[in-house]
Amino acid sequence: MTPETVMQIASISKPVAAYTIVRLARAGRVELDAPIERLTAGWRLPESEFDAREVTLRRLLSHTAGINVSGYQGLRPGSPLPSTQASLAGASGAGKVRIVDAPGRDWRYSGGGYTLAQLAVERATGEPYSRVVERRVLRPLAMAHTSFDCTTSDSAPRGAASGHDAAGKPMPRLRYAEQAAAGVCSTAGDMGRFAAALMRGPIAMAMAVPAPATDGKYGLGLQVERLRDGTRRLWHDGSNRGWQAHLEVFPDRDWGLVILTNGDNGRHVIADVTRLIVR
Repeated sequence: MTPETVMQIASISKPVAAYTIVRLARAGRVELDAPIERLTAGWRLPESEFDAREVTLRRLLSHTAGINVSGYQGLRPGSPLPSTQASLAGASGAGKVRIVDAPGRDWRYSGGGYTLAQLAVERATGEPYSRVVERRVLRPLAMAHTSFDCTTSDSAPRGAASGHDAAGKPMPRLRYAEQAAAGVCSTAGDMGRFAAALMRGPIAMAMAVPAPATDGKYGLGLQVERLRDGTRRLWHDGSNRGWQAHLEVFPDRDWGLVILTNGDNGRHVIADVTRLIVR
């Protein structure tokens, strides 16, 4: 392992997605508070008892849109990788993405909501989601070792680690069509650059504001809390099968913490390191 070893960062892909979408909003390419179906070019949420017009990008990014599908198990090598729209229809095996709770009422963690946000980005820009992220985030932040290659290709990219189960056995290279929810591959060094970008600036400030219906605990793609001394702590975990990851940012102190592990037991390493640092 080195700072340049490529790892799956799993659900830390969500803060990357939120950063991308807030940047698009500031450029006038998307609206955070418009009905999501205005951005999806004809794609519609399945009918339900709830008002689809209340589903917005802001609510999707803060997990308050009432959308189901908490996460994804990944597809085995050799199986076809569905499109974003096909994933929303259930092609990845997680079920059809739909509204199951009143938008704006409660916090409900939803990887499916981020897949819907991914579709909105693709339809609003006319480009693949991965290309938008590369141009809007990865290049400006000089994250040269970050991509979606290790979760979309059967072959391992150069410098990539392999995931392991709880017994230490190597896992198959599982793949994800849900790039905004779980598909980013990165390094500790690159994620350090991303953590630095979350310290200050208008995008970072927008992401750190607690969203309504989250009890002040979640912004846009980030958990939000304060330590006992009042220090702000912004963080997110990542968990794909065979991988555990963790990102923390302390804007008031100008430092961040990135822990990437290639095993299901990595959560124990993350807990020990976090306990030592934060204490």
